[in-house]
Amino acid sequence: MQTTIHKFVRLALALPTAFMLSIGAGCRSAPSDNSLLTSEFGEVFGEGGQNGAKQGSSPGWTIVLSTYSGPDAGEQAAAAAQRIGAATWMADLRVKTRDDGAVLSYGQYPSPSDANAKRDLERVRRTQVSGESRFSAAFLAPPDTPVGAHPEIALQNVRAEWGRGAMYTLQVAVYESPNPQEARRAAEQAALQLRREGELAFYHHGPSRSMVTIGVFRSEEYNLATGRMAPEIIELKRRHPYNLFNGRGITERGSLGQRLQPSGLVLIPE
Repeated sequence: MQTTIHKFVRLALALPTAFMLSIGAGCRSAPSDNSLLTSEFGEVFGEGGQNGAKQGSSPGWTIVLSTYSGPDAGEQAAAAAQRIGAATWMADLRVKTRDDGAVLSYGQYPSPSDANAKRDLERVRRTQVSGESRFSAAFLAPPDTPVGAHPEIALQNVRAEWGRGAMYTLQVAVYESPNPQEARRAAEQAALQLRREGELAFYHHGPSRSMVTIGVFRSEEYNLATGRMAPEIIELKRRHPYNLFNGRGITERGSLGQRLQPSGLVLIPE
């Protein structure tokens, strides 16, 4: 199953920007488009980007303890590193500043499946400072992937929480700006608003765009061969029928005429 899907990803990345890849008729009660991998998937998760398909074998995975924002984010993270390093066993703390803040992390690992990475992540989550468990939400992050200001709803952390069986999520929005920080902020705010509305929303930052998705679905809830979807996915597509670009519908033209690009299932990154 996983091998087939990854071949499908590579095919989707080669398609024109405005085209939504269709993979089957699906359930009769489902929306007319049961597509997987919108064109924006290639922009956000593309193999040449920061969170590409080869990231699992790249060095530099790290355990993110916390993120900081604001003009003094770097100073805050550095001060926290000193305090935590002095009070715990974690001497290998790193501070990395970004356009949108700073990240405090521990360790370097070749992949998220590395035995040392798994062991250290559990140990970090159990570590207490002044009698409090402050790192229970720590997670493994791939190299050079923007985490954002709200890592608790970052799509890249879904499999750490839901397990490797978490396969698909519904892409409902993409944001792009000459200033990547603005696009990231807009995607995060959109995901937070959807959360306030009761949806299980996430954001993901790529090298050139940021995306917003809803839901976590397993392989058995979507049949890749037939396009058949679970009732929960069908209902979610009914509530969120379109994939919006900077808050507006994307017009597509095809053999059946003109339409707004529908929302579509995409793979959750590993």
